[in-house]
Amino acid sequence: MKKSFCLFICALFTVITLIGCGNTTSDKDNVNVGNSDTKVADNGQVSADKDKTVPKYNLSFEKTEFSISNPYISDGVFVVNFDDKTYNFSDLSGKLISKDNYLDVVAGFSEGYAFVVDKDKKGYYIDNKGKKVIETVKGEKIKVGDIFVKGVAKVFLSSNKEVSIDKSGKICPPVEKKYKEYSVAGNYYTDNKNYGLFDEKNNKALTKLIYKNVTRFAGNKALVVDMNDNLLLIYVKGDVIVNLSEKFPNIDTEDIDDISKDCFAVNFKDDTNSKILDLSGNVIAETEFSHIGKFEDGFAICEKGDKFGCTDKNGNEVIATKYSNISNIYAENNMHFALVQDGEVWSICTIKSGK
Repeated sequence: MKKSFCLFICALFTVITLIGCGNTTSDKDNVNVGNSDTKVADNGQVSADKDKTVPKYNLSFEKTEFSISNPYISDGVFVVNFDDKTYNFSDLSGKLISKDNYLDVVAGFSEGYAFVVDKDKKGYYIDNKGKKVIETVKGEKIKVGDIFVKGVAKVFLSSNKEVSIDKSGKICPPVEKKYKEYSVAGNYYTDNKNYGLFDEKNNKALTKLIYKNVTRFAGNKALVVDMNDNLLLIYVKGDVIVNLSEKFPNIDTEDIDDISKDCFAVNFKDDTNSKILDLSGNVIAETEFSHIGKFEDGFAICEKGDKFGCTDKNGNEVIATKYSNISNIYAENNMHFALVQDGEVWSICTIKSGK
């Protein structure tokens, strides 16, 4: 079962030992998904009034011959791996961004850059076209580089010196913040066990460490789990909007994700009938999914048993929940993309809004 741990950590990754096969072929299938908008009746129950006549989404699937062990799309590319334990990146058309493979890729792309190690064991950052962008720091080679977060990345140089750099390769202050002996991650601080709300602008705690878990805020609202295992929807300073554990018995407080700008999902201990709620805690849609993740740009990964798919914020099943694995949903140029695995075959799924 998926758990959302909200502590923001930038971890260095060691060499990934993944086995795969490479090169692309194209085989496209098109699917129309019906417009089954789910409405909420005045009594809070989901309306059965659905329009199934007009396709809402047009889906196409382009099969690849890639092996993908870490299905995640970022900056329009994703990592693929090969039988000789080398790696490359593919764009969303299935084309490799570099003519040469890499010995290692560290965590993939973030904010337009990724750290790679080539076959000559030289480490450097590249952009999503495969171009080298940062090769040295003050003339010194980079041994290991972390992902960029808020324009800053931590690197270990060939001298084993650890520094933080900006996207021009210049040394700069680290992005990590501390409050007393605690770690700070935006709207909360933590001792790595419990959490409290935090005013980052004024560098002060808003509450004591009174929560077991805290999500990131969307606007002025977030989810927290209190010491009595209640899932609460709260405002910035901790004022409770609704106690979701009282409203929905059997809610799973260990299976929560960040809320989005207009909705979020709640999941249950019996792995059935996840619900989609608005930011007042009202039901938008009842579903048959066993899990729904974080909504991003109106879509979220969903599960039925051990199969994965994608739902929209109204509970419509956009990508059928039949795949053995799926990536995040990535938005670009008014379209959405996902990687889906059917047996041993990975496909690039493109989602377009229907007319």
